[in-house]
Amino acid sequence: MKIIQKTKNFLIDPYSGFDKEKKTKISEAFKYTLVLSLITSIISAIINLSFNFILAIQGFFATYLGIVFLNIIWWLWLHFISYIVGVRKGIKQTFKIVFYGNTPLYLFSWVCLGTGFNYFLGSLGLILLTVLIIWSALNHFTGLKKLHKISTSRAVVIMIISLILPIVFLLFGENLYFSLESVS
Repeated sequence: MKIIQKTKNFLIDPYSGFDKEKKTKISEAFKYTLVLSLITSIISAIINLSFNFILAIQGFFATYLGIVFLNIIWWLWLHFISYIVGVRKGIKQTFKIVFYGNTPLYLFSWVCLGTGFNYFLGSLGLILLTVLIIWSALNHFTGLKKLHKISTSRAVVIMIISLILPIVFLLFGENLYFSLESVS
């Protein structure tokens, strides 16, 4: 029952959700992520069953491990950027920001991740995924302000840098790859 209340808080009122999790151990945030990621992975696998059993099993493990792995990468990246900007409340607080802040992705990304829905939704799935990413980013913004006790402007700077830099690196890397490929 506690996990349902936490989930509701992070979906509807992340400000109070983060307020209630200030002193929570990171193991609780990790368990929360593992449970909600499991739900998304199971639903995604069930949707993929309509296509292929092997695809469903592979999709389950890829989704589950992918969510956990990407959360860890995002946590370390967000903390690195936060530290550069001058935040000193600790890596554990950033852990909770990321692992609780991604609640919208945990609960609804199965619509975008399930091959069956992607087949029928097409571009709508990508739009939904974009909305979920923005929703989670806003949760991270709220968590930065609440758990790291920083100003709105500092939280905006952290979010902009942490979101824009990877995009620039990806675009630069892609352009570099194609320019090197055309030379050879």
